[in-house]
Amino acid sequence: AQFASPDDACCRNPKNVIRPAFTLRSHEAPLDIIFTEIPVIGKFFLITSHGVGNRSISVFPLEKDGSPRQDLVAPKRLIYGDQGIWAVTPVSMVIAPCRVSPTCQFFTDDSDNAVLI
Repeated sequence: AQFASPDDACCRNPKNVIRPAFTLRSHEAPLDIIFTEIPVIGKFFLITSHGVGNRSISVFPLEKDGSPRQDLVAPKRLIYGDQGIWAVTPVSMVIAPCRVSPTCQFFTDDSDNAVLI
């Protein structure tokens, strides 16, 4: 619907808007997203972020029907590097079979043109 001059009350009315299922932090700069399921873990999706000061891969768990998990207030962030400091700049991802595990997460590193597991 089009409104002449929407205000906060208009935007908070569920008849006028569809609330987002997930929210991201400001300056998150997502580059890639993968929805997947691993039997022992469940359904989830991964986002690579290339933002200022928050280069990471975030894990968002999902319910069995694919809806967002309501018991989690923030995604889990994967750390790749020493002392909890993200040492790479993740860009693109793929989950595929590999020699060390039935499935591995591969991703590209924009800082040194590498593919990492």
